[in-house]
Amino acid sequence: MKKHMLLFLFLPLLLACEPQMGPCVHIYEDPILTIQSVTSEETGDAISPLIIDELKLDSNEMDIVFMMSGITKNLTFSDSLLICTVPCGFGTEEGTYEMTVSADGYSDSTVSMQAKYENSNSGCPGSSSEGSQISFTLTPE
Repeated sequence: MKKHMLLFLFLPLLLACEPQMGPCVHIYEDPILTIQSVTSEETGDAISPLIIDELKLDSNEMDIVFMMSGITKNLTFSDSLLICTVPCGFGTEEGTYEMTVSADGYSDSTVSMQAKYENSNSGCPGSSSEGSQISFTLTPE
């Protein structure tokens, strides 16, 4: 009985001395890859929306549904298609992204880019911001 009484007396003191416990979070302020602009190779006109397919990271196929659960910007998922309203962004993992993009009236094109965050702060909490941006042209059919 005395042991239990001592435990109850010292428990608040022990809890007060413990550092805050819990997971350390990492905050992604921006997607790691943003498609900033897409234009027609022939006219220079802006193209939007795009359909993104066959998305790979470092030559490994990415599950688009899983990717959509992370940080995204101007992306929708409809009928098994990833639709980008330019500018759009996605992802948080550094590496080489490769994807097939298409738009009405334009030939499919494979686009590849090394993506990384310009600002990355470790610590608790940590953060990453200012991902890579890409612009490209598409060829009319």
